[in-house]
Amino acid sequence: MTSLTPLKSDYIRVLEQCIADCQKFVKNHKYTRGMEKCIDVCQLCIGACVECLAACEAGRPDRGKMMHICMNACQKCLDECEKHNNEDCQRCAHSCKNCIEEFKYIMA
Repeated sequence: MTSLTPLKSDYIRVLEQCIADCQKFVKNHKYTRGMEKCIDVCQLCIGACVECLAACEAGRPDRGKMMHICMNACQKCLDECEKHNNEDCQRCAHSCKNCIEEFKYIMA
């Protein structure tokens, strides 16, 4: 028996929020010393989330693969952002965690 995608998923909203929070972090901290690695992983996360969102909205056959790529990018971003006691970093980490949890729910 195959698993059905849960009918009640907020993955679009969660992806959009993650993109927005990571973009805000990058915008607010692009000239902050010591945040270079965090900015790099946030930019990678933004790219993965944007591509995943496009794949999901278009119903592309690679959307499952894109979800996995997005989850990996979000995990790296989460791991780095959690290291910093900064409101924007914490918001970004929270959004990444929500993305990961939502995709785990969808793929269960």
